[in-house]
Amino acid sequence: MFHVLGNKRRDLQAGRFLHEYKEVAFLGLGRDFIDSKDAAINRGLQLKDVSRVGARWQIIEEGPNGGTATIVLDEKYQVIKTNFSRENE
Repeated sequence: MFHVLGNKRRDLQAGRFLHEYKEVAFLGLGRDFIDSKDAAINRGLQLKDVSRVGARWQIIEEGPNGGTATIVLDEKYQVIKTNFSRENE
């Protein structure tokens, strides 16, 4: 994602591409993955990577309780699949 943003810096600074913003619901991510189990820690998901693989997008999020989720989206930004892995596995 940072590579893409770096390449588009001038356009972003000029306010271009703002109309291209799209919110995507990551179906399949349960509250136990998204929300911290420790009330003292107010941290949600952390974006680790966004990449384009052919016609699909691959997004990797780290949960506040450990582990990661890999979310694969199609060209219309619909969730195709979600895979979870735990750090201790």
